[in-house]
Amino acid sequence: MLKFFMTTRLFRALSTGAFVLVLASCGAPSSPDATAVIPVVQTTHGKIEGLRDDALNIFKGIPYAAAPVGEMRWTPPQPSANWDGVRKATAFGPSCVQPTLPLTSIYFDPPAEMSEDCLSLNVWAPADAADAPVIVWIHGGSLRMGGSAQPTYD
Repeated sequence: MLKFFMTTRLFRALSTGAFVLVLASCGAPSSPDATAVIPVVQTTHGKIEGLRDDALNIFKGIPYAAAPVGEMRWTPPQPSANWDGVRKATAFGPSCVQPTLPLTSIYFDPPAEMSEDCLSLNVWAPADAADAPVIVWIHGGSLRMGGSAQPTYD
């Protein structure tokens, strides 16, 4: 039931406009040198700068809701704070806090970083994407393991 509740909260946060990424400008170069294209897009909270890998624009660790800490724990998600300037979106966000699995487990793959401020998402998009369909994928793990930064999912 808790997993369903958390998944419902995530979908509500994504679908109610807590986070909107405008991919239409994804392919626009930020410099005149086409070989050094760095994608920059506008979100509802500010601009983000991603990475270019061949024909893909990649944005990592984009906050889609405020950290569920303090009085916000176990409440509906709140929008993340707006930011000024251009926020780097080039590294995965932290995984949710979870127990450490034993070294002998076939699932042993500890996250690089864990934090309660873990409500972030990653976007991979063709460089020329405009009004493209979106696939939302949520890693498994039974609230005990996993995260969006595991090499298995890259």
